[in-house]
Amino acid sequence: MQLNVITPAALTVTAALLLAAAGPDDSVQLRFAPTAGTVTTHAIEIGRSVEAGDLAVSMNGEEVNPQYLPELFIEYTTATTAEITDHFLPAEDDIAGLWRRRTTEGLQGSFDMGLSMGEQDMEMSAEATSELDGAPFLIGRNADDEVVARWADSDNELSTELLDSVRPEFQPTGLLPKDPVGTDDTWEADASALSDLLGLSDSLPWTWSGADAGSIPATGETTYEGDLTLRLVDIRTEDDVVLCTIALSGDLIETETKPGDLSQAPVEGTATDTTTTTYVLKGEFVWNVSAHHLASLELTGEGEGEQLTVKDAGQPGPEYSSTIQHTATLSVLVR
Repeated sequence: MQLNVITPAALTVTAALLLAAAGPDDSVQLRFAPTAGTVTTHAIEIGRSVEAGDLAVSMNGEEVNPQYLPELFIEYTTATTAEITDHFLPAEDDIAGLWRRRTTEGLQGSFDMGLSMGEQDMEMSAEATSELDGAPFLIGRNADDEVVARWADSDNELSTELLDSVRPEFQPTGLLPKDPVGTDDTWEADASALSDLLGLSDSLPWTWSGADAGSIPATGETTYEGDLTLRLVDIRTEDDVVLCTIALSGDLIETETKPGDLSQAPVEGTATDTTTTTYVLKGEFVWNVSAHHLASLELTGEGEGEQLTVKDAGQPGPEYSSTIQHTATLSVLVR
């Protein structure tokens, strides 16, 4: 859902001028450039599911016979929902470009997991909310490209630490072509353009509740790469607003690195987990050409990969590593 606030001056813009955004050759220039006074609201839903097993272990470079390893099966799902409203404001002294007065509402997260290892079965579930819910803040970037965020209301008594990880971007502007495009034109983009949207949950402060809240796995540092192909499906006008539908397909490689857990391993010490998932993506998004921002997006992905746990070097005892294979699904909806 989106709402555009039209200033009095903008009321003089005719439908013909809006249509002119399509250009004389029926091509359009797709860019992210909301003007001061624009208001956008996006409802976001991000879901993931994973099924994992096929444990393999190596000690001192030698693979452990699978008959000595427990049968392992893990399945879990995560979900994040948020509604983000941005009021675009004129820049201030320490801001390069537009300010956003942002309100995030309906912030909810969930984690559900089932684990079977040998004769042991375990289930875990928790829900998350955020103190940021409903609290407006100002956010932008300064001339050094550093995020600047502060509470919009001077009497807000919430801790400023809640704003430590927020970032202004979530619209996938890196998917847009540099040159004007027409219907059925195609172009390439790096899948890292989706990182701000896919990493939205990691940028928000969460409070987990439930009996298993203290056992929710911590998230690590995540990177995204891959090659995407995009195609302009159509250019149309709805209520004097020029819109474009862009189809998207390609590969997304998601890599998360974080401290590992050797508590169930036959060695002691610290370790590093590296989880790599390669998704095959497909979907589409709609771009508001008249107001220069995202209108909606729908994306799904089917993936597979592995979690590699390696005992950190320089510690006493044998070398150790393990791998767990997994399949995964990803869904993203912005409207």
